[in-house]
Amino acid sequence: MISVPVPFTHEVARSQPFYASNGAPSDPPTGQFEAGAKVVLLYHDGGDHCRVVDAAGRYVGTRFDGLRKI
Repeated sequence: MISVPVPFTHEVARSQPFYASNGAPSDPPTGQFEAGAKVVLLYHDGGDHCRVVDAAGRYVGTRFDGLRKI
């Protein structure tokens, strides 16, 4: 498989959890983004959450208001 670099579109403004699935808000987080983590915004429908991919290749959901456009 060939890896094609994609420029990051956003960075995480403050430490916040991320979720591997689109489960219920009460589900435990899959992990935690540290402030400054770079991500590519994949999907945001105007709600509280969005889908991103990080430098490790994780496709996850997180809060949109915790992201800052690069």
